[in-house]
Amino acid sequence: MTEAADLRNRTVAVLQAPLGPGPQLVRRLADGGARVIAMGQGEHALRTLARHEPDLIETLVIEPEDRQRLRLLRKAWRDEPLHAVVNLLPLDPEVGIDGQITALTALMRSMGRGLAAGSGALISIMAEPADPLALHARALCAAVEEAGTGLAAALSRHGVRVHNLRAPEDRADRVLPMALLLCGKAGRTIASGTVHIADGPFATQQSDESPPAEMTAASA
Repeated sequence: MTEAADLRNRTVAVLQAPLGPGPQLVRRLADGGARVIAMGQGEHALRTLARHEPDLIETLVIEPEDRQRLRLLRKAWRDEPLHAVVNLLPLDPEVGIDGQITALTALMRSMGRGLAAGSGALISIMAEPADPLALHARALCAAVEEAGTGLAAALSRHGVRVHNLRAPEDRADRVLPMALLLCGKAGRTIASGTVHIADGPFATQQSDESPPAEMTAASA
């Protein structure tokens, strides 16, 4: 995959950028030429990320549920085109279902207009628990996925796509190729839906459009 050509002149925001595969994602986005807004807690961690490509990586220290700062962000961002928002908050074990939905709502109120202006995508990344009895983690994934389905239905008329990427909890980095694809120009051809990423080729549950060649439809 040649991310560089697709990511030039793209603007991507990454929520909770220091979590999981976030640092690697931020670096690869910047390496591909994207302007990256790395958001999250921990000023030191964010500054470390920005040093990789300071001309392309901006940082914003923000709590996921900081509604006041998100409102200020909404006023500042307005209709500036935004091509993708990558939501890594579902990887934070300290944030439960209510916090996830509250933060996702606030995030979309702040950056939804930018996504519409850029015909962009919201990409939520989740860790699939290996333990079948990890009911809370499974319920959290289901809740975020259901919220994404609702957002996709509401935002499709504005040209915004909503994707959920689910990978094994011990290998969340496997989402990187798909996340980079969705952030790039080629991602505009992929319909909203959920992608389950395992050891082999991507297995996907998509809506509206047929999956690209490198994806195989998951059985019902």
